[in-house]
Amino acid sequence: PKPRTQVDNHGGADDRRMYGCIYYMNPDHDDAAGGAFVPWRRKIEGVLDDARDLEPRSAVAPRGDRLVVFEADTLAHSVEAYRDDAYRRYALTVWILADEDGAIPRRDGWRPLSPTATHAGMADVERGG
Repeated sequence: PKPRTQVDNHGGADDRRMYGCIYYMNPDHDDAAGGAFVPWRRKIEGVLDDARDLEPRSAVAPRGDRLVVFEADTLAHSVEAYRDDAYRRYALTVWILADEDGAIPRRDGWRPLSPTATHAGMADVERGG
């Protein structure tokens, strides 16, 4: 089955997540075990009606001492399923937030990417649309 594609910040007025940071702590990671972070991009620039308009980019294996930083409001991503039930992936995830008082403002032209019906629906409701 196709992995669930998501965006961490779906654009709600109270969601201040600007950047996601994942630090992997798996010194003996075996790439064959799965669990990789997979960024997605638009197949055609400017076209995004739903997740079918996205395609995966190169997977990032959750190897030990690896840090992945991404824009939480624009990068669609997924995580590969594990192929080995005995395998455990250890990661620390944090978000860098925009300040409530605007000390860290949103980027010029900011517009959230909402590639799933769930995220798009939540974003529309929170925008009053």
